[in-house]
Amino acid sequence: MNALKMIEYIDHIAQYVTKPSLLIMDCLSSHLAVSVRDYIESLRTTAGEQLLRPFYLPAKTSFLISPLDMGAIAAFKAHFYKLDRSTIQLKRIAVNTAWERVSNQSLVNIFTNCGIIGNERLESIRHRFMRSVQREVPSKLEEMKEFFESWELGIINVEGATIGRGLSIEPPQQIPEGYLDGIYWGAYAEKK
Repeated sequence: MNALKMIEYIDHIAQYVTKPSLLIMDCLSSHLAVSVRDYIESLRTTAGEQLLRPFYLPAKTSFLISPLDMGAIAAFKAHFYKLDRSTIQLKRIAVNTAWERVSNQSLVNIFTNCGIIGNERLESIRHRFMRSVQREVPSKLEEMKEFFESWELGIINVEGATIGRGLSIEPPQQIPEGYLDGIYWGAYAEKK
């Protein structure tokens, strides 16, 4: 996914939306790109209202609303990244091959865990999910976060580092050849 593909996706879903609506996304760099945010905010209803209002989920929380993030995507990626994806044609083949390797039993387990199937009470599922929510900044880095926020607000000065160049602080863009495999992020909480 990149900014151009995200805009194509926005065009696809916008054709089904007629009233002002929230567009809930995680913090993927293509979701946060200024060009994507500007494009989303430019779309209007026939009455001239803003069609989509972007809402970004905090890091490590998208699994709370997406059953796929509870394991199906990770199961798919576990196979996908082992396959040859050096050309577009090979990438298409890899997508199909990887998805075929995700067993039906894995999907049943994922859906049971999410409460889509089974008899677990909703309150129990919510409690279990919330135990999995991690802080955006690990506690061992909290002091660094406070230092950065103090610098950003101008409370402290760091020689040679200024924000006063007319630049806004935006989340970094993903480099084109980079990707996240889900394994790092899935184990992030355990690295405290």
